[in-house]
Amino acid sequence: MDMRRLIFFLFIWPVLINAQPLTYTSVEVKSLEYYNDFEYKKLTKLGEEALDQKIDFYDLRVRMGIAYYKMNKFEPATIHFMKAVEMNPSEPDILSYAYNCLLITAQFNRANAFLIQYPTTSASIKPKSTGLGSVEIETGLINTNLASSYSGEILRESGSNYASGNFFSKMAYTRVYAEGLASPDLRWHLGGNIFQSTHLSKLEFFDKNTEVEKSSLNYQFNFGFTKLLAHGWQTGIGIAYYRQNFPFPYVSSTIQPPPPNSVFKDSIETSNAVSISALISKRMKYIEPILVLNYGDFDLKNRFQAELGITTFPLGHQQLYTYTSGSFIRSDGSNSYAFNQKIGYSFKNSISLEGSFLKGSLDNYMCNMGFLTLNTFDPLKWSAGADLNYRIKRWIITPGYRIQKRAGSYESESAPIGPVQPTIKTNNFSYSTNLFFITLKCQF
Repeated sequence: MDMRRLIFFLFIWPVLINAQPLTYTSVEVKSLEYYNDFEYKKLTKLGEEALDQKIDFYDLRVRMGIAYYKMNKFEPATIHFMKAVEMNPSEPDILSYAYNCLLITAQFNRANAFLIQYPTTSASIKPKSTGLGSVEIETGLINTNLASSYSGEILRESGSNYASGNFFSKMAYTRVYAEGLASPDLRWHLGGNIFQSTHLSKLEFFDKNTEVEKSSLNYQFNFGFTKLLAHGWQTGIGIAYYRQNFPFPYVSSTIQPPPPNSVFKDSIETSNAVSISALISKRMKYIEPILVLNYGDFDLKNRFQAELGITTFPLGHQQLYTYTSGSFIRSDGSNSYAFNQKIGYSFKNSISLEGSFLKGSLDNYMCNMGFLTLNTFDPLKWSAGADLNYRIKRWIITPGYRIQKRAGSYESESAPIGPVQPTIKTNNFSYSTNLFFITLKCQF
């Protein structure tokens, strides 16, 4: 008998307690509390339990729809928004949510029928529902042992008079990005980057050498729009401005006859650039092809990039997705190519993982309508890594890592051989860098 009581209190009693029926009042109070606290996972769980117990009302459907929408689970969001519209078809914002979910989930026939059934939706997708959608801040560090490996080394060949090079050490950066709705079908994007690069600058002349660590601040500002059209089409445009400052030493004069006296001075080279990007894509149930065109004038060179990509949704929704793209690049009269691959999976409502690989001609490579531009001092050859996304209420925390291979070079003068005059040659090399970053995103 004692053992039966023990089993009852340990295993059966908790189940009976948790299985107590919900009430309309308890669901109303608790769902509102979860909604105001951005506890979307708890809200959807409570809502599903309430629906199983035949508790169903308008505000619950709206809250569940918004919760699923914020978690990028558009299929269940569509179900609850459509049910809410049946209960009350007079709310323009909920009509807009339902219509946009139909487009996002590629239910275009239902979306067209929805516009006919609820003609006020056509007005509701004009500039009525506006506001800030999300803000994110990212900080990261790229480091390598390249500078330390060249510190104290002599670059000049024996018998030559000159060598010069800059060897990357680290780069710290901070990125801020915000997006929101100008109208339910028009989204604005705003971003800014500031990054500080540090490198070892070496200059060797016939009479003296100099080696000094130098830093420079660089800036980037972005602005863009994306517009959702009928039948799953989307267009967008982005504009970016870049300012790079790069300090380096140079020889200002020499005095001969001996003793020679080369005077080393510092100089700052400033580079300004502008890029413009345009995209068009079409969302279907299992795929979303996209074409992005970019133009920039980096380093006084006209650079054109055309990227053709496709996002796939093997399960029919965003729990599992892949992105594959190829880019054609024409810069300074030469052609090159780049390849980009991503794969992402949501394990739970609060955890997702994305892996990425990028390879090709990545000097000033542009993606995300120029909001991410690889215009670092030494160009990338390839990059691979992963991001882990973790949601806590309205916050998303994303730590990430990339291992990268970069291309570097330095100049040196060849030693004279008999009547052959010395020439300046470029010495190419490659090295690895590690990128660590963390992103904090707040959804409104």
